[in-house]
Amino acid sequence: FEEKDDWCYIAGFYDLGNQRIDLAELLLAVAAGRDYIAGRQWLQLRGTALDWFHGLGADRACPGADGQQDRIRLHRHELLALAGQIRQVGVEIREKGPAQRLTRLVRSDDWLSSDNMPALPDHLRDYQGHGTAWLYHLQQNNLGGLLADDMGLGKTHQALTLLQLLCSGADTGHYLVVCPTAVLYHWLDKRDMFFDDLAISLYYGAGRDLEASLEQGVVLTSYGVLRRDIELLRAVSFDLVLFDEIQNLKNIKTDVHKAALLLNSRSMIGLTGTPVENSLAELKGLFDVCLPGLFNGKSFHHQFIQNDSPASRQTLKTLIKPFILRRTRNQVLTELPEVIEDIRGCRLSDDQVGLYRQVVDNSTPLVDDLLDGLNEGQHYIGILAIITRLKQICDHPCLLEGSRDWGRYESGKWDLLLELLEECRAGDKKVVVFSQFTRMLDILESYLDAQGVEYAALRGHLSPGARQQAIKRFNTEKSCMVCCASLLASGVGIDLTAAQVVVHYDRWWNPAREEQATARVHRMGQKHVVQVIKLVTLGTLEEKIHALIEGKKALARDILSQDDASVLKRLSREDLAGLIRWPAG
Repeated sequence: FEEKDDWCYIAGFYDLGNQRIDLAELLLAVAAGRDYIAGRQWLQLRGTALDWFHGLGADRACPGADGQQDRIRLHRHELLALAGQIRQVGVEIREKGPAQRLTRLVRSDDWLSSDNMPALPDHLRDYQGHGTAWLYHLQQNNLGGLLADDMGLGKTHQALTLLQLLCSGADTGHYLVVCPTAVLYHWLDKRDMFFDDLAISLYYGAGRDLEASLEQGVVLTSYGVLRRDIELLRAVSFDLVLFDEIQNLKNIKTDVHKAALLLNSRSMIGLTGTPVENSLAELKGLFDVCLPGLFNGKSFHHQFIQNDSPASRQTLKTLIKPFILRRTRNQVLTELPEVIEDIRGCRLSDDQVGLYRQVVDNSTPLVDDLLDGLNEGQHYIGILAIITRLKQICDHPCLLEGSRDWGRYESGKWDLLLELLEECRAGDKKVVVFSQFTRMLDILESYLDAQGVEYAALRGHLSPGARQQAIKRFNTEKSCMVCCASLLASGVGIDLTAAQVVVHYDRWWNPAREEQATARVHRMGQKHVVQVIKLVTLGTLEEKIHALIEGKKALARDILSQDDASVLKRLSREDLAGLIRWPAG
């Protein structure tokens, strides 16, 4: 074994009865497309653990000098990959030194009790301390990985703790944090709350100066700036690059992914609250950034995508286990206050009944054609429009005409919401109201203005500064009792732990979307029991959507990132027709 920079040169052999086959010879046979090597016995090269060598290429074989054994050249991350499969490949490492040290890194959890681990701050929860120690272990050993905890469990907090540990050491360096534009100020706010002595420079905006930012130690920037300024950033030798919401890099064809690959850093670590194991191609794209060389493109495609099976999935899980840490909310729920969920039903008002029946009656020909399989593609568009109108009627008839005059029509759900808001006011409880229709939130805000109730508004179009200002106002100002939030603006970088009540005014197809929104309130920092109230208009498609959500949760979770149109295409014609039928049966 020999190590030069990031490359390792290893010599070895494979026992085939009384015959020994050099690893270099094996690699050349695989590169030549041979299915086996013949000797006194047959060595199968495909469909076995030796699949790992597929795609490395004949150029990795290096002839030995002065009668020495031939060697193969591996990137240090490829050696880690080989070590991760050591039992399946059947490799025995006999030489002490760097090779054993590398393999120990992926086969042991001794890093948790390492004497080199600095003391952690008291404000970390137990699992956050474990996560920070894991991150520190990766960075200190020039490795990368993915911290993939569920939303709301404090990935930013753990990452900031890591940065503080590194910056407080004797050897200071350069550290880069890349995140979506929307959460730039979330990072700064978290720094101000817990790590006010940690110097972070915001490298963003027209007047950004990289040289000046580097003097601070930690540089905070966006994915957009990474893409535009990659020629400047790639010239810097970083000691750590952190990618917040690293799923932004999952598509290997994008310019921002290509830019990330050009960065020069000892360690690359990604943070994500989205399960990354669901798409193998996307998983590989993320690890190509964090641990370049861990997966070889050809061998990965052959071993894990073409030959996808429970066995290959288990092999992949074993391979990535040392480099991915994921804790779900349920696993650490004992460290969070209780959540009480409540489905509140209401009825259509007379105004709503008339409008609802009119839309259903007018849609009968379209539904009949859909059931007959006629013009199916075109009819899905029409069905989506009908469903949207029916959902708007259930929310408030004013949505159909774009009016904010909440008193012009009666609405059963609206009346129920006002009762809930009054209960919250009387109990001195802050409440977050989520809706998928921003115009519904406009109506609610007009009502709150008329009543003299202070509120914060969150929409997807807000600038990062305005967004963070609204969040801060809701969390810190006692008089700001309501937050009106778009469901699709409830993603990353939003902390609404001042609330004790969450109202989902209308139902989304996917419960995971609702759970992500709820996680903005029920997250670390929450000190109270959280009441989650979901409003359902009985006897309408909302009740049927609720039944579909409960009955098809597997489907719903499979389409986490899908919109209404995509979801509808996954439903049967009978399910679609059943949504629109009146009355609900």
